[in-house]
Amino acid sequence: MRRILFPAMIGIILLFWGCDVNEGPDDYNSDDSSWERISEYKMEGLNDAHFVSLSTGYVVGDKGFFAKTDDAADSWEVLETPTDELALYCVHMKADGSGFIAGRRGALYYTTDDGQNWQDMTDSVNAEIDFIEKVFIDDDNGYLLASDGMLMRTNNGGQEWINLDVISDDVSMKDIHFIDMDNGFAVGVSGTRMKTSDGGVTWTELTTTTSDSLSNLAVWFFDTQTGVIAGEYRMHRRTTDGGETWLSISFPDIGNNDAVLELFFLDSEVGFASTSEGAVFKSEDGGQTWRSIPSTIQGPINEVAFFDESYGWLVGNDPVAGTGAFKISTDMGEDWDYRSFGIGADLMGVAFYDINKGWAVGNGGYIYRTTDGGELWIHQESPISLDLEDIDFADNMLGLAAGQGQRIVRTTNGGNTWTQITGDWDDSRFLTVEFVNTSLAFISGTNGVFLRSQDGGLTWEQLTVPVSATYNDIHFINATEGYAVGDNGTLIHTTNAGDSWTVIETPTIKSFTSIDVVGTNSLWIAGGTVIMHSPDGGVTWENYEGFLSDNYMMAVYSDIEFIDNETGWVVGHFGYRVHTVDGGETWYRQNVPNIENNLKEMVMIGEETAYVVGTDGMVLKLHP
Repeated sequence: MRRILFPAMIGIILLFWGCDVNEGPDDYNSDDSSWERISEYKMEGLNDAHFVSLSTGYVVGDKGFFAKTDDAADSWEVLETPTDELALYCVHMKADGSGFIAGRRGALYYTTDDGQNWQDMTDSVNAEIDFIEKVFIDDDNGYLLASDGMLMRTNNGGQEWINLDVISDDVSMKDIHFIDMDNGFAVGVSGTRMKTSDGGVTWTELTTTTSDSLSNLAVWFFDTQTGVIAGEYRMHRRTTDGGETWLSISFPDIGNNDAVLELFFLDSEVGFASTSEGAVFKSEDGGQTWRSIPSTIQGPINEVAFFDESYGWLVGNDPVAGTGAFKISTDMGEDWDYRSFGIGADLMGVAFYDINKGWAVGNGGYIYRTTDGGELWIHQESPISLDLEDIDFADNMLGLAAGQGQRIVRTTNGGNTWTQITGDWDDSRFLTVEFVNTSLAFISGTNGVFLRSQDGGLTWEQLTVPVSATYNDIHFINATEGYAVGDNGTLIHTTNAGDSWTVIETPTIKSFTSIDVVGTNSLWIAGGTVIMHSPDGGVTWENYEGFLSDNYMMAVYSDIEFIDNETGWVVGHFGYRVHTVDGGETWYRQNVPNIENNLKEMVMIGEETAYVVGTDGMVLKLHP
């Protein structure tokens, strides 16, 4: 609802360095309100997952990340590991809570109590290698592959390991697959393909051609004769004679720089492949042909796997979202739904239905939902990948978000699913969304674009406004009367639900980013370095520009919110939060926590709680 496009460098904000308490004039009035940073939990980039049942599963990822779910990934518990620096690439757990994790620099740890305590097994291996892949035949019997081709075997779920030496002395191995404890296959760089029939004790190199010189990154065999390998630059092959001969296979629309990272087959017919650029493919004929399945993950998908036909998962890394990515499928991989959490992207807009349930939007079209007051944010499926600037909800089910490229998305089920709304509008970047009620809604943006919907956001009409400005915020006080603010001191007013608008003169040509209205005609406006108040609907104005001491030479304000004519907040760039409890007579800066993120939007929930979102996934909560 409150948005502006700033140049990359609008100025240097000079703060009072060393300030870590609330600051203001010597005679300022204050209250006991304070801010808390929340939503610091996020999934790091994910590398592997393992489920011991349909409900209980584990994931590992970068920076020692390890988490468990007991409700099929509807929620997660983050557990500590012995490392918070090294990436973990492998996890294998059992129903009794025992299992192991492994990863970079020989990291190998075993637990008997669901990760509450760990036994360090790294001393028994070379610290220069990385454990990159695991494969298990059952709960107890499996193999662990290292980057240098070293292979280890366990027959008790990872409690003890037998070193089987190196698969190949010449090349780095990338993946292994065993069809039983005796027969296995391995692939690596330079087209290397190996097989064993004695449980990995000895290996035989399979045939390749001169054209097969790129890396094989994934392998899957159904039996000793039929299998599939895939990798870099369309380096994808299939054999039916145990690797004596290979036929090329293709993945439709895969990019030239994309690489298949993982293969998984449910049976001899149905299988899946995932890639370094977030693509997913499905085969229904044993890997002979493939078709693309939408995933919307904008980064590498490091694993695709299924517990059974009813439940599968993708794990990976989404650099646009700034978090790991975890998605599930309950329909044989046709559709995938987010179950990952955390925010790493820049947030632009926020909306809350009550103190617990809210939504946020930001870069890359990402949409997040919380049901616990912002402690945990779950990723939601978005139909677009362009930035979303703002979001608003009419109730706990009906919501709209809008942003770059004239994109509008709509939900009628609280954000479980979103659909894109299209229309013939002037070229614009939508900046603000305002629901007046479940029928009436407005969207405005650059180039004077101003839209109205009278059917809950299904269809839109473009309104005529008296000034062709960029409109950054809209605020309606009832179903007919509302205000909008924009660049160059623009303020317009309607009393007929937007059928017509009149200009209200303001004493500045600076750009406004936000407006709040207390009662019917007490207007509070902020933007740039300006905070202004009109107690009479714009007839007279009070200007609070430069109200702080000289130590605060410039502020860039993004949003303003008042709960009554006495108590309000303004937020802005570099973590700026200023507060008044006497109707603007005095203001003071709330510096705790001391942050430098650009704050974009604030939303009040009643008179005691507020949330603010900003860059780098910042979410703050106000305590009265």
